[in-house]
Amino acid sequence: MKVNAMGASTHFAGVQRKWRNFWLMSVAILSASAGSTLCASTHEDAYQRVLASRSWRTFSQQVSKNYVRPIKAGELEAKCKASISGLSSQDHTSLIERCIRAALKGLDSTSAYLNAAEWRAQRGDAPGKSAGIGLEMRAHSGDDGLIEIVSPIKGAPGEKAGLRAGDLIVSIDGMSTSSLSLAQSVNALRGEVGTRTTLQVRRSGTNEPLQFTVTREPIKAATVRSAKLLSAGVGYFRLLQFQDRTRNEVLADVARLEADNAGPLQSLVLDLRDSPGGLLNATVGLTALFVQPGSVIVRVSGQHAGASRVYRAVAGDYASVTSVQADEPTRPSLLSLRLVVLVNAKTGAGAEALAKALQELRKATVLGQPSAGLASIETILPLDFGTALKLTTGAMSSPKGTSWQGRGVEPDVLLNAGAREKGEFGSIPADANLMAAIARLRSP
Repeated sequence: MKVNAMGASTHFAGVQRKWRNFWLMSVAILSASAGSTLCASTHEDAYQRVLASRSWRTFSQQVSKNYVRPIKAGELEAKCKASISGLSSQDHTSLIERCIRAALKGLDSTSAYLNAAEWRAQRGDAPGKSAGIGLEMRAHSGDDGLIEIVSPIKGAPGEKAGLRAGDLIVSIDGMSTSSLSLAQSVNALRGEVGTRTTLQVRRSGTNEPLQFTVTREPIKAATVRSAKLLSAGVGYFRLLQFQDRTRNEVLADVARLEADNAGPLQSLVLDLRDSPGGLLNATVGLTALFVQPGSVIVRVSGQHAGASRVYRAVAGDYASVTSVQADEPTRPSLLSLRLVVLVNAKTGAGAEALAKALQELRKATVLGQPSAGLASIETILPLDFGTALKLTTGAMSSPKGTSWQGRGVEPDVLLNAGAREKGEFGSIPADANLMAAIARLRSP
């Protein structure tokens, strides 16, 4: 019997190739599996390092302790983990900031993280950031991540350039605002006096984005935009924002109008359209001018009993012993005025609190469109390394306990939004809503 050596050799070589191929495939599978495990391990390590960091622990403690509602276990961590998936190669500080911003975005649209540069800019002590264009802004309520102009400040560069309330800022100097936080957008608009910034905005009723190039100037925000007599005994106030000085500015303007009128006013139009309100104590102090001393003005509820409080028309609830909002003498004539309050969809927060309080306590007639429905209270809380947290810590309700969160203040008289044009009252926008307010005051 002859043995075919060649055949035997060929068969053996085939077996060797099969084992070699199997071994190489096994190595490849094991390598891929190890790579996947290593990648997952790297992501998990990065996530655990964030959670162990002092910055995250301080942030988590502040939110858990102060947020308007209790935070469920793991709620913040889940948002953090999802936000850094696949980004383990970023530096540790960037991962922490990304985690914090993602966790806050999952809570609401008003809470925000301010890194060291943003916090310096907001305080007004950032180098090279001494000027701006004068816009009141907020994060847009939609899912597009854009920045909404609440109100341009009268006489500031933004208003002069043609920017309007309700415009959505798409980009600032080529940077998409969808990739910026509100604080980052504010910081981007600030700069040296005389420098320019270019904004691309989306405006209702226009098909294409509009572009505005604006020169920065020092900004001092007015709180009372206009205070005039509409006719004998009928005053008009256009309130932009509520700051410590607003109460005293209103008192001074009332005195001036009464002097021009040669006697007390009988009626007053408070125009709160496009007003975002402002400081809580300023809101209370302003409302106190028009209601009986000691009246409940606004109720604030928080996560804990210590965070809940009732604010009344007493100096201790609004006046600072060192600020310009001292307890100046009131004018008794303000307690008997006929009041009409104008609101629209851009009337927010503190301005809504004022409108609702006057509607309930003074039977003021509210005219216009349902307001923005913003009843949250934000507090600035310090974090580590010069950073800060703007956190929703409370929710407002009316003197009678009614919330306007998400639904707005309902006008007594619903009106369509009218075009604003100069009319018989000079610089005061003589639109259909104002005309309706005046007609209401002139009626018996």
